Amino acid sequence: MGETLFGYDEGFGKVPKQQPSEDDAALVDLNERMAQIRDRVRGVALRHRTGFYLHGRAGTSKTHTVRSTLETLGVDHVYSAGHVTPLGLYELLNERPDGIFVLDDVGELFRDRVARQILLAALGKQGTSKVREVTYRRVNRPPLVIPFTGGVIAISNLELHTGPVADALKSRLDNLRFNPTDSEIAALLRGLAKVGWPVHGEERLVQPADCAEVTEFVIEQSRKIGCRLDMRTVLDKGLPDFLQYRNGQTETHWKDLILSTLHGTVEMAKYAPKHLSKKEKMEADKNVLREIFSRGGARKRMAEEFKKRTGWAESTFFRRLGKIRGEDDGEAAAVP
Repeated sequence: MGETLFGYDEGFGKVPKQQPSEDDAALVDLNERMAQIRDRVRGVALRHRTGFYLHGRAGTSKTHTVRSTLETLGVDHVYSAGHVTPLGLYELLNERPDGIFVLDDVGELFRDRVARQILLAALGKQGTSKVREVTYRRVNRPPLVIPFTGGVIAISNLELHTGPVADALKSRLDNLRFNPTDSEIAALLRGLAKVGWPVHGEERLVQPADCAEVTEFVIEQSRKIGCRLDMRTVLDKGLPDFLQYRNGQTETHWKDLILSTLHGTVEMAKYAPKHLSKKEKMEADKNVLREIFSRGGARKRMAEEFKKRTGWAESTFFRRLGKIRGEDDGEAAAVP
């Protein structure tokens, strides 16, 4: 269907006409396998299947792939992450009996005997009817019944356990394990670094060259200590660490912050931090302000970005904006 990898449109997963690199080949291999996941999501969204259970190593963008596929299809869905009780699951299905549900980090839910019985009823086709009656029985009270016609997509790091009920669940839904190689994840991260960070939206707080430096550091250090690559280590931890360091808001070098994340312990620093003087911090803030102002847009939005990147209040933005505009005008007037 011409999809690009993980829903991004920068051409990831496509081999250029010139001689492909190892990263190009890894992205193509990854995209071909991701196509199977996208197809299983479409199967549920378009009502060809009642359910899909996707599991595998953490930090490989399973959730993003599922949700971006649904969004590309224009299919509204109910997303629920974290702990859900059996009654909570029943109430969730009851709110939208014809809906598509994405249940994230639900390994424990699938261990629960009552929850599995609810899911068996929700996912099991009953003859030619599209309606599956989901019943919740209560002591000394009438049973609750949902005429369910929707679908369930579950995402977990854990595989479904064996046993009669688990085997019955597996027979009702597609059960896929996703375990990309470190080479494939590294290639994807390098591709994303070329976009800048954050990947989505118009705002790029970290430019591609800096993203590439952070990405390569995480890849190199992960290999050294023998831990598997996790996209969150770069996108949700490493790049925010770099941004905080660049803005002069840390006592520690960003590389040491990333090392502490990878090792899971506080260790002696290996990299010299850059301590900014008050004057240097002021100049750095001015450069951030100039960059934001040069892109244009609403002043309110500029002030919010300035606050996010420097920690200063919005009032400081407007005060310093007037000051640097006066300085810049003065410098321009001084040029013969």
